[in-house]
Amino acid sequence: MQSPLAELFRGSPFAALVEYGKKVHQCVEMLRPLMAALMAEDYGAVGRLRLKMSRLEHDAELMNKEIRDFFSQRTFLPVDGTRYLNFLSGLEKTAHLAEEFSVILTLRETRIHAEIQDRFKEYLNQVFQVSGTFLIIVVEFNKLTERSRSSLDTRAVQEYIRELNSEKWKCDKMSRRLLQASYALEGKESVLNILFYEKMVTLLSNIADQSRSLGKVLYDIIEKR
Repeated sequence: MQSPLAELFRGSPFAALVEYGKKVHQCVEMLRPLMAALMAEDYGAVGRLRLKMSRLEHDAELMNKEIRDFFSQRTFLPVDGTRYLNFLSGLEKTAHLAEEFSVILTLRETRIHAEIQDRFKEYLNQVFQVSGTFLIIVVEFNKLTERSRSSLDTRAVQEYIRELNSEKWKCDKMSRRLLQASYALEGKESVLNILFYEKMVTLLSNIADQSRSLGKVLYDIIEKR
């Protein structure tokens, strides 16, 4: 019995990429309930959500392997195979980072200080905005590969990439402000908690960085088609 991805390969080989991108985005979306549980100091829920994240990341890993196996058997690809595999690796890293974030939250019962909870929520929402914009780019890129290239099609994807860069710029500003607010808690919050805040912000920033980097890879693919 063929897998759903195998059926997608019969149409556009990039249709499978869209499904994989959606699965990776699901991993990123899991960060919202994880942070909500942490802020509510419901550490049992944090543990259960981490297990759910682990299953999602495992499913994404299986999809990644199936796509790689398929393309390793192809002698002709619409784009350079190395860039495509690099793109897959980037998506894989995004899913790993999301899972790593969930693991970090279970290492200790970290308390998020009330003074930075709203900032954390706003920053996390911005990371979702970056990831969501990237997913739109993946979907539009697939549409581009399914029809003949036109300047209009290319400009549409390029516009989304510019939007992605803008959202990432906002994300960078928010991360700096969140870190500043976290460090300002010295004397009010334990140093260990502040260090955990820093680690959490860094991982979220890395997830947003991956989305922007992958957007650049797609831009390069489009320009060289």
